[in-house]
Amino acid sequence: MNAPTIAQARPYMAGLADELTRSGAIRTSEWSQAFSSVPRHLFVPRWFGQETNDRASPYGASTTA
Repeated sequence: MNAPTIAQARPYMAGLADELTRSGAIRTSEWSQAFSSVPRHLFVPRWFGQETNDRASPYGASTTA
């Protein structure tokens, strides 16, 4: 599966910013703008990956026995 383009991801980036603003996690317009315009993966340390069960885990960590 190919990674989405910025244009495809933009609605999700805006949705994340809106959700974080509503929850009180984002309190300034500057942070809201950053979350709306910067791809989310740039906010997450590079050693974390996305699992299929929607839970983050360090790269290389096995979740199966």
